[in-house]
Amino acid sequence: MAETKTPAEIAERIQKRRVALMMLFPILYLSQQAPFWLKMLSSQPFRFVDKVQIGAYTLWALALLVLLATGGGLGRSQAVRDLLSDESTREHRAKAYASGFWALILGCAALGVASLFTALSPLIILNALLTLGVVVPCLTFVVLERRALRD
Repeated sequence: MAETKTPAEIAERIQKRRVALMMLFPILYLSQQAPFWLKMLSSQPFRFVDKVQIGAYTLWALALLVLLATGGGLGRSQAVRDLLSDESTREHRAKAYASGFWALILGCAALGVASLFTALSPLIILNALLTLGVVVPCLTFVVLERRALRD
């Protein structure tokens, strides 16, 4: 006989998995950026495959933002989604968005100063800012959620 789980048990399992994936995905996203940065430092022309890879980074960034915004409960019942988006999770998400905002502001300032001393490609600037705007909120959310799970 199959064991049925309550919405609370399902939400708890998803929440733990969400925290693990939200830590892993930004790290993988950053590690996959190495070929882009090596290409930019070498000043070699972009091939078609490099352009496809840049498009894939952008799609992955959007997927990470959707995961952060929805909490990973898509396709679940309304009761499970409500449990996944409780008050503390909404507060953690808001703090994560705020940290992403400040990371973007500081990144813009740093790139502005750096552009005074060296020519920066718009592609470098866009990639750096997109990376900051995605990775910082995801990791902030993970830190806050892990802390809440320990309590």
